[in-house]
Amino acid sequence: MINTKNISLLVCLAIGLLVQPTFTWAQGGTALREDQRAVVVLDLRIGQLIEEFVAAGFEKERFEGMQLSGPLAATSVSQVERIYGATSLPKDIETLNQIVENSLLKDFPVFPSVAWQALTNGCFLQIKFVDKPAADQVEASWKKKTPKMKMGGFNYNIPWGQKKEDAFFAQRVDEMTIEFGSKGCLLQSDRSFFTDRLNAAYQAAPQEALRLVLDLETRRDVLKNVIKLGKKEVPRTAHAYLELVEILKSVALTHSFNSENLMSLIAEANSDADAEEVAAGLSSVLQIGKVGFATVFSQISRGAPEGAKEPMAMVKGMVDGLKADQSGATVKVLVKKPENFVAMLGQFTKASLAQFEVTSRKNRIRQVALAVSNYSRANKYMPFKADAERAHPSLSWRTKLLPFIKGSRISRKMDMAKAATEAPNAQFANQMPKVFGADGALSNVMWVQSKADSLGDVTDGASNTIMVIESPQGRPWLVNKPVTIDEAVAMVKGLADGEELYVGLYDSSVSTVTSEIAESTLRSLLDPSDGNAIDASWKK
Repeated sequence: MINTKNISLLVCLAIGLLVQPTFTWAQGGTALREDQRAVVVLDLRIGQLIEEFVAAGFEKERFEGMQLSGPLAATSVSQVERIYGATSLPKDIETLNQIVENSLLKDFPVFPSVAWQALTNGCFLQIKFVDKPAADQVEASWKKKTPKMKMGGFNYNIPWGQKKEDAFFAQRVDEMTIEFGSKGCLLQSDRSFFTDRLNAAYQAAPQEALRLVLDLETRRDVLKNVIKLGKKEVPRTAHAYLELVEILKSVALTHSFNSENLMSLIAEANSDADAEEVAAGLSSVLQIGKVGFATVFSQISRGAPEGAKEPMAMVKGMVDGLKADQSGATVKVLVKKPENFVAMLGQFTKASLAQFEVTSRKNRIRQVALAVSNYSRANKYMPFKADAERAHPSLSWRTKLLPFIKGSRISRKMDMAKAATEAPNAQFANQMPKVFGADGALSNVMWVQSKADSLGDVTDGASNTIMVIESPQGRPWLVNKPVTIDEAVAMVKGLADGEELYVGLYDSSVSTVTSEIAESTLRSLLDPSDGNAIDASWKK
């Protein structure tokens, strides 16, 4: 099969940015040459898509962490209303060969190399933001750092590269829109970028939240050579599927939660006979996919959270119902939306998030336990003892672990001889690494106070002594305030039925405790040197 990772850059190039198709501000430009006209278009209504995800049960806040890249790095997708992009391809095999043989691109797969050429051959992209402040923020992030070039009476920035005619340019269009593209596209007065075939396929595609359309007919000669080169990257058994692309005129992929079809693939062939061959090929691919999905479904459903099993069964039903339908020269594969899809998706999301939280809690304890082990090997003692020679007594043991987790940046800026409330340390009170908790300020990972300063002091056995424990109530992560054995016992015995806490042992392993554990056993587990022997039956 085609390596989708290799062809994804064609999409990624467009998912930088968006459009107002009605924008027709005259710049006196000339019409694009045919080889510069776009054969790929992406129309992504991010605002609508986020609303649909939220309606399906996803938390809107989760989209805040998703960001764009390139000159828009650190821009949240939630700040974007719509993305629109159109790009071309090399016009002939000679150009393609130059790309493939370019020493700078010799280690790149064929498809991304071709996509990169599309930037300068012919590319038009726009991004429309949800409001003016979002657009201002993005513009400010790249405008001061990039060279400028004047074209057609207008000043453009160059997010990448140097001042030259084939650079990739950018400019602010209006209060909420930023425009990117190659020179030929930006100087267009009528904004007619598409080939005739691409325009026809784009107009025929359903106007969903996502539309990705490809014109395969206009670059037929180049396509054949791309397929020839692509065969070198895929197994021989997949060559026949690659060859099907040669008999297609266009392909459109659409998606929306609000539509009767969650997703649709619409392929236009050269003739009815070619469409029949494409339908047969797609049916074969779908059958292989169904068999593979059934195997995966069987494996993961056994360990899936209870709330996820019904939605997973719904997805399997959707996959089982996939088929390629031919009508004349058109072939369609439609992913039908079940009547209870939104409810099931919401249920699956809730169950998945709950499972994710459980996994995150366990991983936090595991990472801390391993960091303590690595720290101990490096220093011959553990990080817990409050010793002015090692660090200021007011600083938590967590600060000593920073070089052993993803916190070295903070560690380099801290002064370990200063108190937690003094500069420069105080500024990091709300910058806690997530390994210690989720909110950035209060840690839920607590060391159970003892006199143990090295592993040799844990005389009751490292695999049967609790080192760190989850706490339902967080404490400031910078501050040296461990929990006592009595406090840890109270936390565990105060758990409701069905609740559990993760604990990290001195051997770096992780287990759980519940309120059902005998208090005497729990106290022995929390004390590294009380002399009481405990078997491993308590572990869960």
